[in-house]
Amino acid sequence: WYGSFLATHGRAEEGLAYRRKALELDPLSANINMVTGMTLSRLGRFDEALAHYEKAVEIDPALPGSYERIGEIYRYVFGQFDEAVVWQRKGIALDPSEPAGSVFLGMIYLDLGDSAQAEHWFNRSAEVSPPGFPLSSMVMEPLYLHRGEAAKALEVARMTMTLCRYCVYTLAHLRNHDLQAGRYAEARARYERAYPALLQEDEPTIDDGSFVAAIDLALVLNQTGEQERADLLLDRTLMFLPTIPRLGDGGYGISDVLIYALQGNTEAALAALRQAIDQGWRTSWWFYLELDPNLDSIRDEPEFQAMVEEIKADMAAQLERVREMEARGELEPIPELARH
Repeated sequence: WYGSFLATHGRAEEGLAYRRKALELDPLSANINMVTGMTLSRLGRFDEALAHYEKAVEIDPALPGSYERIGEIYRYVFGQFDEAVVWQRKGIALDPSEPAGSVFLGMIYLDLGDSAQAEHWFNRSAEVSPPGFPLSSMVMEPLYLHRGEAAKALEVARMTMTLCRYCVYTLAHLRNHDLQAGRYAEARARYERAYPALLQEDEPTIDDGSFVAAIDLALVLNQTGEQERADLLLDRTLMFLPTIPRLGDGGYGISDVLIYALQGNTEAALAALRQAIDQGWRTSWWFYLELDPNLDSIRDEPEFQAMVEEIKADMAAQLERVREMEARGELEPIPELARH
């Protein structure tokens, strides 16, 4: 667990050393194999991570988290959402009353373009959530955004801000709403409350907890006339990105694409997007490629539009495979919830 602490506080290599020591002491622990895989994934060593997850399944087939971590690799790294559905359902079947698993499966379906299935799993999560568990209600925000139900999405976003003022997805959504209405100062103030160092420090530190907010804030600063600060945040973030992997749950995804687009470097933005797609990036693609104003400068480029259509076709094909597996009874059955 000391390795876990180090890994989640920017010291993943040190954390991995402690995880490996734990494995020496207890090589047949499914849980230690699983968490070792999580650290390897944070370091971008995905094949090694997958091997540890599979070892955990072999040791203890009843450990739900191992299946879900395998699903994460297929989702975040390989871009194979159909396979992610298979593994996520296996994890849920072993622990059907755990709410987060249903949320993650719903998010997979949302990226696949099936908002009805996404809603089903979000609602299931809400049914099994303990009092005070906010995730089940928070995820309705992307669902409503995906469906174009702006008013409902905005209502959930405002509720989410009362629970989590630094949630970057919701911050970006509210930022977009404010920018459309010309409320630049209000958007800036919200970021300052959530990430004060980005605006108040002369030399702001960009790390894995702030880089997404730094990019999104830069667009606001473009509108408030603070171009120098915006340029500083983008430059610092671009320097930080190579220190973490592009893919994986904690990866930077297409953050480099967003930066290049905001800097007006169309050629670099399109090249980075091509690289990300080829490597397997797909997570929340519809939000970034269809709704995020950070990409407005390249959205009309034919090459950009072609890549969007490519992802749409890929997601449609993967969703069809999921439906075929379901029709053939190949997906893990999920126990019905107990009704009281």
